[in-house]
Amino acid sequence: MNDFAVIDEDVEYAINRSSLDDHWSKIIAGGFISALDNYAEDAVLELPQSDRAITGREEIRKYRASRTEKVVRIARVRGRSDLWITEYLCSRERGLYNIISIMEYRDGKICHETEYSAERTPGADSPPSALR
Repeated sequence: MNDFAVIDEDVEYAINRSSLDDHWSKIIAGGFISALDNYAEDAVLELPQSDRAITGREEIRKYRASRTEKVVRIARVRGRSDLWITEYLCSRERGLYNIISIMEYRDGKICHETEYSAERTPGADSPPSALR
């Protein structure tokens, strides 16, 4: 095997990373609804903190359309092949929230997303007093 060999995992990584980058670019530019074409038709959005699971791209669209939220910034993206984790800051009606999104990909589309959120505490952007 030479150094220029491409294995299936490399191709899968490139396809899924490209889809993920497209997903977040669309969300930042136009909101969550603009990125729904990146979801598989039978995708599941799981929200464990509210004990909710939303099945199907159309149902995910309805859920996202019912909410007023905007991504403020992407903090970190980590992943490989078919599993990606994104940490981001989101603005909602009641304030700023830290979000963790865990996405599973199938054939270049999001097939399962699990989302965890936590409201930011006041002063979260400044270092703890012991570090000042």
